[in-house]
Parts: sequence; C-alpha cells; structure tokens
Amino acid sequence: MKAVNGLFVLTDKKLDLVDVPKKINLVVTLKKIPKTDKATTIELKLPRSSSYGNQSVCLFVKDLDKDDREFEKTKYHYQDLLKSAGLKEIPDIIPIKELLLEYKAFEAKRNLSNMYDVFLTDSRVAKVLPRILGKHFYGRKRIPKRVLMDAKPLKKEILNAIKRVNYVMSMKGSSSMVTIAHRKMSARDVFVNVMAAVKQISEEIPGGLHNIRNLYIRTQESSAVPLYIS
Repeated sequence: MKAVNGLFVLTDKKLDLVDVPKKINLVVTLKKIPKTDKATTIELKLPRSSSYGNQSVCLFVKDLDKDDREFEKTKYHYQDLLKSAGLKEIPDIIPIKELLLEYKAFEAKRNLSNMYDVFLTDSRVAKVLPRILGKHFYGRKRIPKRVLMDAKPLKKEILNAIKRVNYVMSMKGSSSMVTIAHRKMSARDVFVNVMAAVKQISEEIPGGLHNIRNLYIRTQESSAVPLYIS
C-alpha cells in the first residue's frame, strides 16, 4: 500500500486535464528469461476494472458455414445470441470469413487493430488468429481474449473477459509491463489489483516468485515506484 500511496503523491500534481486518466502499469523484471521463442500470455483476472469509461469491443467468432462466402448470417446469429443473453452493449461481431475477405490487406489489419479498445475471440477459433491477424495484433500485444460461447451464463463470460488484461512476456528481454489500474481509481482499489496481478503472475511464470527480480508500478510519465526488490 505504501508504494501505491507513493505513486499517488508523485502523480497528484499531474492529474489529467482531459477525461481519460493516466494508466497505472505494473513492471515485472525476471532473473532468468524462460527458454522459449514464443511470447507467453497470461490473462489476469483483476478484482477491480482497470478500464475507464465505455470501451469499444470486437468479438471474432466461428463461421456458421465455412463454405459459405456470405458472413451476414453468422453476424446476425451471434448478435441475437448476445442479446438473448442479456448484454446491453453488444460487441461488434467479425466472423472468420469476414476477417479473411475484408481484412486481408496490410493496411486493413493495421486499421482494425486501432479500431477497438478490447478484442475478444470465440475460443474455438483462437488458434487460427495469430496466422490471420499477424504482427499488427500480436506484435503490438493486441491479443484477443478467449471466451466460451456456450458458457452459462454467457453474459457473465463476456463481461469477465472484457475486464481481464493480458500480461505478455515477449522473451526478448527480462522486463514486461501490464496496465492494471488508472489514476482515477482509489488507492485501495489500485492496491487490490496490484496484489491480484502479482499473485497470478508469480503462479504462472517459470520459477515462480523466486524468478522475479523486481516489481515496480508507474504511469507512462512518472518515475517507477518499487514494490519488491530481490
């Protein structure tokens, strides 16, 4: 809690003049980088939402008929499914077929990656997305979060996925960063998210807590405030 209060003191005089608050990031430095060429993604479940205001959401879904070039039926099907599940704000639906036909070009994929705050994916098509979306998404850590479209209740599954954040270890360096809060949250809520994120990361990374050299919290503009130094 002392580190969170320290960060609040550092940023108190630099509060946002615009509506969007500064993001608070957790920086994790490892002692040993895991020996793998592939980036590792850990979906963190935070007790308090780290987002501020309304978020634009896109959901990639499986085609109802992969041999049919028309994808409108698939879009309508999932829109109706989400409405019947009780969601008030329906994510924009993009079937795989639409992704392949309408977003094939380099520029189209880049524009799509900038179009939404959150990307979700039907878990049944998650494995094909890296090949289709490429570096515009995965190279920039815009990794879609998985949802089970047959989950009960589906509304809870979608809302929980939107709240999750991706912690990505690129394996190209010892330090990685993930946004876990924002400056307009209370210090207590930031602290709760920090502790939840550290617990989940330490349980998932190779070597566990013993492989963590340093933990810091910071905003993009502030200096780093130490949480833990090995």
